[in-house]
Amino acid sequence: MIKQNLVILANSFVSSKGLAGGDVFYIELSQYLVKKYKISVILPKFAINHWREKNVNYIILNPNFFDQRESKIFVFLAYCIRLFQTNKIIKKFPAKTTFCSSSDFFPDVLPIFLLKRKETDYFWIARFYHLVNLSFRKRISKILIIIPFFIQRLSIYLAIKKGDLILVDNMQTFNFFKSKGISRNRLLLSGGSVHSKKLIKYSKKNHKEFCAVFAGRLDFTKGIFDLPKIWARVVKAIPTAKLAIVGTATAKNQQKLLELIKKNKIEKNVKLFGFLPHQGGKTIFDVFAKSKMFLSLTLEGGRDFVLIEAMACGLPVLAYNQPFLKEGLINKGFLTAPKNKTGKIAKLAIYLLKNPKVRDLLSRQALQEVKKLDWRQTYIALSQSLSTLG
Repeated sequence: MIKQNLVILANSFVSSKGLAGGDVFYIELSQYLVKKYKISVILPKFAINHWREKNVNYIILNPNFFDQRESKIFVFLAYCIRLFQTNKIIKKFPAKTTFCSSSDFFPDVLPIFLLKRKETDYFWIARFYHLVNLSFRKRISKILIIIPFFIQRLSIYLAIKKGDLILVDNMQTFNFFKSKGISRNRLLLSGGSVHSKKLIKYSKKNHKEFCAVFAGRLDFTKGIFDLPKIWARVVKAIPTAKLAIVGTATAKNQQKLLELIKKNKIEKNVKLFGFLPHQGGKTIFDVFAKSKMFLSLTLEGGRDFVLIEAMACGLPVLAYNQPFLKEGLINKGFLTAPKNKTGKIAKLAIYLLKNPKVRDLLSRQALQEVKKLDWRQTYIALSQSLSTLG
């Protein structure tokens, strides 16, 4: 059987030691798509680390001076170079090729849009995780508010104009595109987020070294700077309580986090793991297996992939309220508090740590709920939509 070409643009990586939830989507879904499609992934060389052991064809962009730099202007310049590199590459693919923009960043979106302007015999699946929220970002500098907002709005405009299918992972984003007049056959809400059968083994490990674990990108939008204050309150009630933190940060954010840990006098109660991969020797799931609960303090975002992975490892979740947890895809296995209410989250954490029966109930509920979100469901839905395109 001759497989149709499916090309994934994965140009938005910033580091080889950092993986956002949105980045995980096509990485995990590829093992299903490869059964039906000949998959090529366009990505910077350093990002192969995230895609290793996947049965895909790598199209590696030549390294540039600005790769893996923390400065936002350097990231922007690296993106510009990748845009031009990718623009040349995708023109070489034959008609009927399906292109997937893995993010809403311009080096993933603009090359496909430019190609579609001249050649209509290609298909474009545009993916959006969440909508940038201007009101939420009032606490950030004006430049950091406006630039991401308008870049995303440009990507949205281009996808509406030329995208054949718009893929979203939460109802808030789904309803936004629907309000823009996108027909139902051009809009797909993805169901999957986890390999529940693969991760269940981590729920069976009994040794719990950490009372809680936080995992994700260590920046303001993930609520990382609320974490030290929360854990200080937990330690006041339970002096031996240990917290694991998994994820990477810019040098500036790392320093700020360390200062807050020191200020709250919880240095002995916190272990920083840095970035841990999803596969290989020591993984993020090994830390989940050693933890009693998962803390999610997301202030802005779409579907929280790492939260769902934690639930698949049997961890009950304490989270700030977020749209995804109110949409009905999952209904149990977690407790929530209003955003920035650090005292409320701390009280819930203490309550769960002192009530193992409640914690065990939430753990069982979490394992049951995430079965609804297996990647296979997304593959089936996406495959059906792709068949209508070609």
